[in-house]
Amino acid sequence: MPRADLRNATIVFDLDGTLVDTAPDLTNALNDALIRRGHHPIPQEAIRQAVGFGARVMIEDALRLAGADEDIDQMLAEFLVHYEANIAVESRPFPGAVGSLETLAAAGARLAVCTNKRTELSVQLLGAL
Repeated sequence: MPRADLRNATIVFDLDGTLVDTAPDLTNALNDALIRRGHHPIPQEAIRQAVGFGARVMIEDALRLAGADEDIDQMLAEFLVHYEANIAVESRPFPGAVGSLETLAAAGARLAVCTNKRTELSVQLLGAL
């Protein structure tokens, strides 16, 4: 089968939940912030659907589930400290993601990531993986 010529193609991917399963590390960071404030941890399944909407939305959803009213900006700061220090402990590319990216790149495609994750965290995550 002839290989596709993608030299003029730019293919853009989402990061969290598309290329990389980051839900475990995001959940761990969220639960760290919740537990520090005396709340129960939230199961990963309850958080997974909010991953694509950013950390602030995850925190807001978790607080709603906990029936708590907290300083979201302070919780976000705490979340980010934990997440940055543990960004790729359990996060892994989804099966087939790396091979697919390699195939596209070998065909000449320019690959990019578009994400609502902070740039420095995205670079750190991609570098770690």
